[in-house]
Amino acid sequence: MRSNVTYVWGVAADESGIIQHTNYRGKALRGGGFRAWKEVDLNHEPASAYASSHPAPMMMRWQHQDEIGRIVALRRNHGRLSVVATSTLEPAELDFLTGKFGELRWSTSTNNRRNEKLRIDEISLTPNPATVGLRSVKWYRLGVSKGNMPSWVQEELKRADKLEFRQRRELQVHDVDYQRNPYSDYERYQRDVGLVAGASLEGRHMTINGERVPMEFRPGRILSVEGRPVRR
Repeated sequence: MRSNVTYVWGVAADESGIIQHTNYRGKALRGGGFRAWKEVDLNHEPASAYASSHPAPMMMRWQHQDEIGRIVALRRNHGRLSVVATSTLEPAELDFLTGKFGELRWSTSTNNRRNEKLRIDEISLTPNPATVGLRSVKWYRLGVSKGNMPSWVQEELKRADKLEFRQRRELQVHDVDYQRNPYSDYERYQRDVGLVAGASLEGRHMTINGERVPMEFRPGRILSVEGRPVRR
């Protein structure tokens, strides 16, 4: 744990995944009048809709603009996608932003093609995220903040340090839900174990004890089935 950064964590997507975008529109009328209306667009983007890996390094921003840190860990557990980041802001500065704008929450900026999993470009702190019902983030700085960080945050930081040099170009989600039940994402399971028609195991990875490792591919042949030799 470093003493020169502030650690920030919280939930960026939950199981409900209710996304609300509100637009205000207006139209000038004859005679000098003006007509105004509000449009509300609802979408469904739960934690399960996010991909298992994302481009890295991933920036932490303030309201999708100024860079204020870096995302170091993503964790999917119990239907929630949680985020851990390191920030250049002091706890006092985050307290000031909260007092001025209200409770701060995570907001993901995604870039994805149609019918594909959501891939995150950056994650911002904002008082008004599009996702409805998220809890506010929390933060901690060594030697400044009281108490300790939650055990799962400490676990993710240790894991991030261990995998830092392996994940320079992509940020892998520590997918506890998938590890607990691989069949929860059967398409991914098929890809991971090479069950997709025409797919090779070469270049594929599996998650073992929370770590992404390459799968070995060794061509061979079946010699027997239930003790009976196979004739060719």
